[in-house]
Amino acid sequence: MKTGRPPKKLNKLPGKDLSIEQLRAIEMLVNRPGISYSDIASACDVERMTLYRWRKDSVFCTEYLKQAAVYHSSFIPQVDRRMINKAIAGDVAAANYLKDVYGRSNRHVSVRILSPYELFSHNSDSNKFGDGVIEGE
Repeated sequence: MKTGRPPKKLNKLPGKDLSIEQLRAIEMLVNRPGISYSDIASACDVERMTLYRWRKDSVFCTEYLKQAAVYHSSFIPQVDRRMINKAIAGDVAAANYLKDVYGRSNRHVSVRILSPYELFSHNSDSNKFGDGVIEGE
């Protein structure tokens, strides 16, 4: 049988699965990545081991991942601007990053090969025959 201090009563928000302390801990974990568990525990008025238990809770982890995604996505425009400037300056790694994130160029080129008759009728004012016509979209 375990003995020790009884668990502290956490302040649950109405209609929420997480307590105010858990939400505060998530906010600190997301917004201050270098902060220690001891600092978070003292700010949330819980034991450090409680944070480790919370990190194993699926509801806590789901909320943490959701808030982390929102936080990290807020930096995407800044990162993109910097990477574009670096790519323009000739940084190949930055250009590769942009290519991977946004795919290849959005401009598509359509090549259509014409038969000699189609080419003749297409260029009726000219006597030159070519291999085809390149059309931009």
